[in-house]
Amino acid sequence: MAYNPDQVRDKDGRWAADMIDKLEKIMIAKGVPNAHAEAVAHFQKCGVLKPGTEELTEEGLRRTLLGASGRAKERAARQSSGAHTAADYKRTRDGKVALK
Repeated sequence: MAYNPDQVRDKDGRWAADMIDKLEKIMIAKGVPNAHAEAVAHFQKCGVLKPGTEELTEEGLRRTLLGASGRAKERAARQSSGAHTAADYKRTRDGKVALK
């Protein structure tokens, strides 16, 4: 889901719940026990959430505001080993990322 300023937020004004929920659903589908705890641990390890909490870091807030499309473009740019930037990519109708 893309960034929406009217999106429901938690009591601290965070949007991270969407990323956690998405990863949790994927883990449940794969049969991972304690999927929520594993999803939170993953995001803490990646620096999106502060250690020991579900509170966003500055990087986590930045990535949350990017939305799924922006994160996909960043991933594609990172995998190009510096040959392209995120601005060089676009999201196609079927959800894939391609060069402009």
